[in-house]
Amino acid sequence: MPINIQNAFQLSLEDLIRKTFGNQTSIAEVVALSSRAAVTARLVLRGSGPPSVFIKHIAADAFPALQLVDTHVEFAEELLAQRFLQSLQPSAPFRANLLAFDQQGIFLLDDLGESGHSTMRSFDYIIERLSRSLAILHLCTREQATHYYGMRQEAGLGHPGDDRRRYGGPAQLKRFQVGQKMLLALAGRRNIDSNEMEQELERVRAIVTTPGPFLALIHDDLGNARQTFEQGDDLFLLDFEYARFGLSLIDLCKPMMGKFEVNLDNGNYLWNDPHFPITLAEAYRKHLEEIGHLCFPDQQWYDGLSAALIFHTLTLLGRLDHLEPDRRLVGTVQQNVNGILFRLLELLPAHDKIMVPFLNAYFNK
Repeated sequence: MPINIQNAFQLSLEDLIRKTFGNQTSIAEVVALSSRAAVTARLVLRGSGPPSVFIKHIAADAFPALQLVDTHVEFAEELLAQRFLQSLQPSAPFRANLLAFDQQGIFLLDDLGESGHSTMRSFDYIIERLSRSLAILHLCTREQATHYYGMRQEAGLGHPGDDRRRYGGPAQLKRFQVGQKMLLALAGRRNIDSNEMEQELERVRAIVTTPGPFLALIHDDLGNARQTFEQGDDLFLLDFEYARFGLSLIDLCKPMMGKFEVNLDNGNYLWNDPHFPITLAEAYRKHLEEIGHLCFPDQQWYDGLSAALIFHTLTLLGRLDHLEPDRRLVGTVQQNVNGILFRLLELLPAHDKIMVPFLNAYFNK
């Protein structure tokens, strides 16, 4: 007899609720929140559990996932990240807490409450909170890579080099390499000597692939406010579907340099740059020192930060070089390239001896 998928999902969800909060707990109401890559909702409960919980799950018509890694790899990776962060409790102050999960495609989190802000917030306000949250994430995870990789193997996700996510580590490295070729070709067409810059890009690749003391779990998707939630003076990170171990300073790049996103209202594909100033990096460094007593020599710090910014820049260029036919890019490819490179020039430290002179030559040709 065929299984009714919707009923199978409903029964599994109800069973998960009872196992977590007791047999007297049931679902009183489902408040839909979003249905992007994964489906999210608020469950209002009756009985012995909390008043409500937050649920994230794969689409009901794909449940149960016999092999979650094959059905929805981003969801499997986020579940791994949530379980990993939860395993660090109570020393790591993360929210929302993972309450329960079903390996076939459901997890429950604390309901942090309604989101949204009635007033515009300044960069100074957000920078202080975001930089602190990133510093806590990186400090709590920087020596936990072996633990994370073990959990990754147990979850069936394999070696980090096997990461199949669209914006996972291997995919981003390929985009960097495409962007590298693209930038060198642009230099050639403008008769700019790029020998030193080519060596610099190899140094950048080496720092990103072997981060040393900068190795930590990175969120790697902080494009806008969808990935954060505030309670009082605390800002919490959400949506860990692209989390992975890597160069921690990469987490500063999307707020400062942006990323490509699809406007769901009109289908336009655009470079969305929140335009956070370099003070985000300065505040983050301050929190590393104050919270974790982690201090980097100036040269090591600036080498790591510039490598992160340059690497992210070239992944953006690489994305432009292989747009899918259905992407309606806002502006021309060259306009986007120029905007991204100029933004990099604004953020790099003035004492940069290779990339800054190269970019100045690029814009003055």
